[in-house]
Amino acid sequence: MEVGLLLTPSEEKVQLVAGRENGRLVCKDSTGKDLGKVTIAPVYSMGVVIPPQCGCAVNAREAPAPEAQWIHVKGTLPVQVLDGEERMEPVALEMKKGATASAGHVALTVENAVVKDGSIKLNLKLSRKNKDVPVGRILFQKMDGTALEAKGGTKHIYLAQEDYTVECEYAIPSADAELKVVLFKKTGREVQVPLDLKVGLGGPAR
Repeated sequence: MEVGLLLTPSEEKVQLVAGRENGRLVCKDSTGKDLGKVTIAPVYSMGVVIPPQCGCAVNAREAPAPEAQWIHVKGTLPVQVLDGEERMEPVALEMKKGATASAGHVALTVENAVVKDGSIKLNLKLSRKNKDVPVGRILFQKMDGTALEAKGGTKHIYLAQEDYTVECEYAIPSADAELKVVLFKKTGREVQVPLDLKVGLGGPAR
């Protein structure tokens, strides 16, 4: 059983991300049946984040009783308020298909790299297992530390269990075979948002 929620921050500069599972949410149906363990996961529309809002799914392990008319979700929703960033150490990455590097918990993979007219068209994949450490900005440098004004950004975000993958596309004004990549980790704090909802099933229980 799944209930979808859309979270909207009170300030545009603050981003909300659904936190991980905890024991502070209880889900029951109208018959009084406890739907068991509750987990929370971020969800996205067509693989792309919905700024400045964040969707999340509240999942209960058990299905409602067939005769149930509604479900009741009550407790607190763990939400990360992300309002800062931390610069990570630069990592060297070859500008060729299949090249890999690691920055902390984040694995970087070059999906494709095409050099044309002194510029690199780069398709980059970032994968991580720690969903509580989102990556914000990405900067590119020459190996001597000279900054490059790359154009582009995130194209798709995929979430599956503990794996979290971001696909990016950039145009980089360089023809160098190797560049430095600088990731910026989003930082903030977790808060508990009160939640008390009764939701109609809108159809037969499955």
